Amino acid sequence: MNDLFKVSAVKERKTVLALLDTGASLNSISISVAKAVGLMQTDEQTIRHVSGLETVPVFQGKIAIPQLNDVIIGEFFGGSPGAAIGGYQVLLGRPFLKKYILNYEGRQGRFSLSKYKNSDEWTDIV
Repeated sequence: MNDLFKVSAVKERKTVLALLDTGASLNSISISVAKAVGLMQTDEQTIRHVSGLETVPVFQGKIAIPQLNDVIIGEFFGGSPGAAIGGYQVLLGRPFLKKYILNYEGRQGRFSLSKYKNSDEWTDIV
């Protein structure tokens, strides 16, 4: 799977790098990208991450992922996701992953995502 995902909002579209993070309890987006694509800030919350506590803006919007034929609509916490890990501009955590079966093939260093067939089969993937 290609790690280039498209971020889209009502006003603009932009292709950005996204990181899948199975340990993240939220989805995050670079503040500069959120503003560039016109996501609306709806709140501000204090979150805990590896560097400690931080108050960040919360944006409401959608992210389109053409490779998966999926659109995520919901909250994205502002910050600098993955800045220290290859310059990723979007971090997709468990709120995104809960709709998928994640299969990791350790010997090949590859992973795949499979979507549940219908919403009755969706379960939280932890």
